[in-house]
Amino acid sequence: MRFLCEIGDLYRYFSKSNLDARRITFYAESAFYYRYFEGYINYILKNSNYDICYVTSDANDPIFKDKKPRIKKFYSNLLFSFIAMFTDARVLIYTMEALGNFHIKRSIKSGAEHIFAFHGPYSTTMVHVKEAFDYYDTIFCIGSYQKEEIRKREQLYSLRSKNLVEIGYPYLDELASEYSRENSIVENNTVLIAPSWHEGNIFETCMIPIVKNLLKAGFKVIARPHDELLKRKPKIIYGIRDYFKSEQSFSVDLDLRNNNSVCSADILITDWSGISFEWALVRERPVLYINTKTKIKNSDYMELGITPIEIQTRNILGKSLDIECLDKIGECAKDLLRNRELYAEEIVKFREKNFYNWKNSAQAGGQYILAALDKDVKLDK
Repeated sequence: MRFLCEIGDLYRYFSKSNLDARRITFYAESAFYYRYFEGYINYILKNSNYDICYVTSDANDPIFKDKKPRIKKFYSNLLFSFIAMFTDARVLIYTMEALGNFHIKRSIKSGAEHIFAFHGPYSTTMVHVKEAFDYYDTIFCIGSYQKEEIRKREQLYSLRSKNLVEIGYPYLDELASEYSRENSIVENNTVLIAPSWHEGNIFETCMIPIVKNLLKAGFKVIARPHDELLKRKPKIIYGIRDYFKSEQSFSVDLDLRNNNSVCSADILITDWSGISFEWALVRERPVLYINTKTKIKNSDYMELGITPIEIQTRNILGKSLDIECLDKIGECAKDLLRNRELYAEEIVKFREKNFYNWKNSAQAGGQYILAALDKDVKLDK
């Protein structure tokens, strides 16, 4: 049935009635990625008359329930490689790394601009495959560190120069807006544990001793899994929940479409998850990092001579703790809370130095996309 839906949406995407709308095409690998496109989409809809096409490989993507008539929605999973190769879109916006390296290729149509938008403020090296961005035309850079890394890689491998646009991170801006609406919640001695989903993450290695020590130290604890871990290994998460079912001060947050637990907690504990940036830069509160197995997709990440920002920040945005020292986690958490204001000052300095267009990045990206189309309109005339 789903494959029949795909075929129908394939014909609909390439229909004459969608000729103008597909000039702007967003592609999401799953429902998780809409949050990273939403700022750009809303800006385009508000500041132009353009319709857009939104293609998702998730049949249950909530985008299909969205009532905005100017967003043309399509389901394409097995057949998306066909859309990607033959689309006549003017701009294609992805959050997918390694375009051109596997089955999804660049469009063969001339004039198509392939744009990569980050879904996390990571370095471009350690947590991405080595050739992650080589076949993109344009990169929406979150911060100066990404520009530096991409340019150095281009020089090292004699790659063509990409268009590196200083955009920022719209999802962070939205979180900042949401948090300001919620206002600062009075401290309630609550710890949020929100790990990554890569191999060796907190849920899989040390969640039980972390929770036990935090409860012993008098904290309330909320565990929030990454949506990919919930999808791939739900038994681990439900096992943790069942293990602590008699503890009233412990809960597992499975409502991953809202940020209530992020807004209400006093301190974050994570491993190598990008939530550390979201937490620190929006809440201006420190992070307690657990030194689990490092999240690495590119073993040559140091060939550029630049230490990835994920490593640099572990003692800037907070402090890190080895797994062997989890008996000290309660005191570490209390120390971070006692020194919260000092960390806040350093976090603000870090944000100002490293991130573009704070609270205005959706506008920057939206303006770039519209300018690309406006050039075509002028050429048509």
